[in-house]
Amino acid sequence: MMGFQDEPMNIHYPKASFDVLKLDEDIDINKLRKNGYFHSFLTRKSSISIQKLHKNRARFLKDSLQLLSHSKNARPLKSISIDIQKTPFTPQERMKMIYFFRKIKNLTKFQFIKRWDIVITNPFLHRLSQCILRFSSLREFTFTLYGCNEIQTINCIRLAKALSRNKTLESIDLCLIGCSKVNIKGIQCLFSQIGKLEYLKEIRLDLSNLMCLKEKPSYLDFEKSLGKLEKLQKLSLSLSHANFEERGIQSLSKSLSHFKTLKTLELGLGFCPLSATGISSLSESLSILTDLEELSLEFWSCTNVTDEGVSSLAKSLKNLTCLKRLELNFSRCQEVADWGFCAIFNSISHMKDLEKLDLFLFTCQIGECGVSDLKDLLLGMKKLKSIEINLGGCALIHDETVYDLKQKFEERSGSKDILKVHR
Repeated sequence: MMGFQDEPMNIHYPKASFDVLKLDEDIDINKLRKNGYFHSFLTRKSSISIQKLHKNRARFLKDSLQLLSHSKNARPLKSISIDIQKTPFTPQERMKMIYFFRKIKNLTKFQFIKRWDIVITNPFLHRLSQCILRFSSLREFTFTLYGCNEIQTINCIRLAKALSRNKTLESIDLCLIGCSKVNIKGIQCLFSQIGKLEYLKEIRLDLSNLMCLKEKPSYLDFEKSLGKLEKLQKLSLSLSHANFEERGIQSLSKSLSHFKTLKTLELGLGFCPLSATGISSLSESLSILTDLEELSLEFWSCTNVTDEGVSSLAKSLKNLTCLKRLELNFSRCQEVADWGFCAIFNSISHMKDLEKLDLFLFTCQIGECGVSDLKDLLLGMKKLKSIEINLGGCALIHDETVYDLKQKFEERSGSKDILKVHR
């Protein structure tokens, strides 16, 4: 099948103790073969990372995978990483690649990254879904598709169902940015199938700029699909440009209240039509997550966000006293002014263990009063090791005020490297 032989090769393998195999453009394939190092070099690894290769890449890959899947003297392969932009394989070579991957048992980590300018076909994704079913020990799965206009809903569903049958999975990282042919049915299936993986500890889903979420009001039942993942420790969800119905935001908020063990939360809601009610329901759920150590909230260009919504958010932040990293992005939220920001700064002052703070307030209506409160906050936070603040386009504050803030902080901290202010 696929033109390759399945029989194991009779090769002598000298002893060695390497852990990672990295295939890149610096490897002289012919020299390795000639000197007898080629096969032993390959089969003593537990991880393979396929990047840019020379013209012999197909032969090299073929020999590698045959040896790694058959050799009794080789360590069991544990990790595979493929970056299609760095690896210019033809569609035929990619299909052969997947054919050999399915023979590899005990795989614990699989990473596949496709960039914008590379075409991935539906048959490839179908074959990959079949391959995943064979990875019975898989713990980490990363699948990144940037702008893949060929992938259809049916194959998104196949991939989701294949993942849901792998009960050992602890980490999922899926990126479907700009996949225009995936419809709302495929996204709903993706969430419902992920919700069946009760041992998941980490989820990263980037569904930014999906046409099915962007064109008309959409609803995803987050609570029903994700609410049972009680062991979740890290959730990163990017839904920028999603045209959510009000009940969709409320469902997302309710799902968050189930994650009692959550340590890291990253929500990207840029360009979403959030209302004061949506922000309020989100705030109520955040106040329950008192064990959070890292929080990132992005509201870029959420034009309906006002001082009222930001103030309700500030009340919930006051309860998150264990935070070590905080990032808030209100850029282009032009209805937010000093009232909302001063409430936020007051809440941050209760986070005594905070080490990293990022505030993006580009073109917001923060004024002199707000910057004064920000200065008092920064001067009172003793454990901060990294601060980045973007005040670009904020027309209500003077350059002298920003300069004074920076100078006072540098005098107090004794360092010019901690605080970065963009104006």
